[in-house]
Amino acid sequence: MSAYKELVASAKRLIENGLHEYQSEEGFSDASMLTVALEAQVKATLALAEQQRIANIIALASLRIRPDQVPPLLHLAVCPVGEFGTAPKAEIADVLGIEKS
Repeated sequence: MSAYKELVASAKRLIENGLHEYQSEEGFSDASMLTVALEAQVKATLALAEQQRIANIIALASLRIRPDQVPPLLHLAVCPVGEFGTAPKAEIADVLGIEKS
């Protein structure tokens, strides 16, 4: 499992196991109402992170340059593949949740 998928799974597990359990034990109170807002914030943040992940994947996939024309800092994130292609380096692929085929 990629680092990204592990973080998402961990957040969902914390919501299901910890937050929902607390809400059921606490009942209807100011504190439990705050947890509802916190849960909504976590879910919104996860949705934004997913959108940014997709944007990063699209940006990497659309990169078509010759290996000798890779800009100076871009070589930290991608490696040349073939004549006009690039592929994300292993650590970048892991963070973005891209599995090698």
